[in-house]
Amino acid sequence: MARRFNTKLIRKRRTYTTKDIAALFGMHTRSVQQWIAKNGLSPIEGSSNPYLIYGETLYDFLTQKKQKRKCSLQANEFYCFKCKCGRDGISVETTITKTATRIGNKGKFKEIRESKCEVCSIKLFRFYTYQREVSDEIN
Repeated sequence: MARRFNTKLIRKRRTYTTKDIAALFGMHTRSVQQWIAKNGLSPIEGSSNPYLIYGETLYDFLTQKKQKRKCSLQANEFYCFKCKCGRDGISVETTITKTATRIGNKGKFKEIRESKCEVCSIKLFRFYTYQREVSDEIN
């Protein structure tokens, strides 16, 4: 499972060793060494033992790693957790539930769309907001 790292903890103008990074994120130093060896985290040239890494380089590396996992969806798509990508729902089994729950400070309401994945048939959910018309008010 992919971990989420709090990039706000990183000081960009500081240099870090692999032990510092491991302590910062609560992980093993070998994981940081794997980032250097296989995943493209680049240490400062000339530093070998211990590896020194600029805070800005670490921040950029983790931000790019987070962006790779993101998936943008079309208006009619759902995110399938089993397939790990955007999928269309089976249109016959799609239900739309409008709620009276307000979201945000603009007075929009929550709408829940429910369907099944067309590939793996797992249940999918997606939340939307909508502006309620005067005629739709609940008495």
